[in-house]
Amino acid sequence: SSAPAGSLALSGIGGGSSATPPPSTTAPVGSLAMSGSSPAASSSAATTSVTRSARELKQLQGHINWIKSVAYSSDAGKLVSGGADRTVRIWDTASGQELKRFMGHTDEVNSVVFSPDGKYIVSASDDRTVRVIDAESLNEVSCFKGHSNLVTCVAISADGSRALSGGFDRSVRLISIPDGKELLCLKGHDETIRCLAFLADGKRALSGADDGSVKLWDLTTGKELRSFIGHNDAVLSVAVSSDGSRALTGSRDLTVRLWNVDSGECLKTLEGHKDWVLKVAFIPGADRALTGSLDKTAKVWDLTSGSDLLTYEGLSWGMWSEDFTPDRKQAATGSNDKTIRLWSLQD
Repeated sequence: SSAPAGSLALSGIGGGSSATPPPSTTAPVGSLAMSGSSPAASSSAATTSVTRSARELKQLQGHINWIKSVAYSSDAGKLVSGGADRTVRIWDTASGQELKRFMGHTDEVNSVVFSPDGKYIVSASDDRTVRVIDAESLNEVSCFKGHSNLVTCVAISADGSRALSGGFDRSVRLISIPDGKELLCLKGHDETIRCLAFLADGKRALSGADDGSVKLWDLTTGKELRSFIGHNDAVLSVAVSSDGSRALTGSRDLTVRLWNVDSGECLKTLEGHKDWVLKVAFIPGADRALTGSLDKTAKVWDLTSGSDLLTYEGLSWGMWSEDFTPDRKQAATGSNDKTIRLWSLQD
């Protein structure tokens, strides 16, 4: 495929040095990360979409090539980024200052994620490795070398004890944290894997791939439980509800789909984005979702009706991938102009 992707804990389009921007855009999209409760969580279930402008808060400068992945820490106090300059960097979100950098990868970094307790960072790279990094010192703790091709995406379990990785070799690897040992190798996808997510119980996981397929895996047996069929292009992002009953997926087919995890039924197809959907997230405390796209918008959706409630415009500057913080009040975008930008998604 012409352009690669990331994962739920992290998801993005990074992965592969030959990645090119989608034909409908002039530049690739960086990484978006959001913090806070949803700006629309308390609004009524209106069916008319409201449009607002995202307000830029800060610019984080330091990368010397395009930024392929960003992710907030669980308290949104720090941001981790990975890029085509082969570095992993940690930033203070209040000051916008770079705190430390890791330079151990030998090729582009496609996906990064914090452990829930903030102790570790897990990164995936075109150098075919998955690294576990101490988030305080940025020293390497372990290096997993089991993939036979570029690694596009990583995700981490809620208890921080395991990570998932996937990529061009079409396999999903379950890895122990922090020692980086392979626990399982999951095979069944026919094309490159672009995104991953653990379910809330930690016993199952979802993966999305270039052929539009989404697969549910049993992490005890390593067996594929089912495929979710509906997207007709690559699945770039996947998220799971807090109770594990539903999943969201975002795709290059410009749609977001809501799924029943147990049955595999597509409950809703959310249409409104005009370009690839790079990031999807459930909004805590409301039956709503937040999505980000290469069309330079973030949208809030009512999952009961499938309505597009709110659109934030202006998330520009050649973004390449996205990630949202827990309260959904802020966004961070990493782009091909070597800059990370923090945005407010509130009035």
